[in-house]
Amino acid sequence: MPLKAALQYAAWATLAPDGQARHKRGLLFRVPHRLDMHHLVPVETIERDGVTMLRRPESDWRPRDGFALTDPGSDLAGALDQANYCIWCHNQGKDS
Repeated sequence: MPLKAALQYAAWATLAPDGQARHKRGLLFRVPHRLDMHHLVPVETIERDGVTMLRRPESDWRPRDGFALTDPGSDLAGALDQANYCIWCHNQGKDS
């Protein structure tokens, strides 16, 4: 009986709007989605001196001082989530 209750709860948490809302910041019930590898980062097309190029929109620019990273990176839970994704999905050749 406890396993059945756990299965029902997992289904609710991943499929029902109320369950998704309750667990939206958590990792346990996150469902991977397909990634478009050609559009991971938003870019805009510009032309300068006859050369067409892509760049990050200016609103997304962050000042940089030296070689330090400009984003906060990931916490342990986020890193473990990404490692789990790599182990279970990437090795199978799918992103879903």
